[in-house]
Amino acid sequence: MSNVQMLDLLNNLSASGSSQNEYENYGVGAKISALTRNHEGIFYESWKNDSGNAVLIKYNSENNVYGIQGTTQDDGKTAYSLTLTEKSKPAIIKQHGTRVTLLGMSVEQDTMLPPKAWEA
Repeated sequence: MSNVQMLDLLNNLSASGSSQNEYENYGVGAKISALTRNHEGIFYESWKNDSGNAVLIKYNSENNVYGIQGTTQDDGKTAYSLTLTEKSKPAIIKQHGTRVTLLGMSVEQDTMLPPKAWEA
């Protein structure tokens, strides 16, 4: 996704793409179901052609809202998306694709472990 698409489609829980197929599906399912279980955030990294962008969506407990987290830049301005380098793109992503990382409910939570229900 482009920077504009990420900010527009991912910051609104009710946003959805006009077409849904295996290449373009910006539905609300992941945002609604995953955000309530990942207050530390969901990190989206998306590449389209040779351009990559990233956003962090998380829960803001002070305002009791979910949304894209801004970061303060060296010039004092707030950026709501980051530009990614070609080096950070996974080899499996060729022309375009998106990687989504779930960060869990707390910094201490290891989101790589299986759910407790799966433990023997």
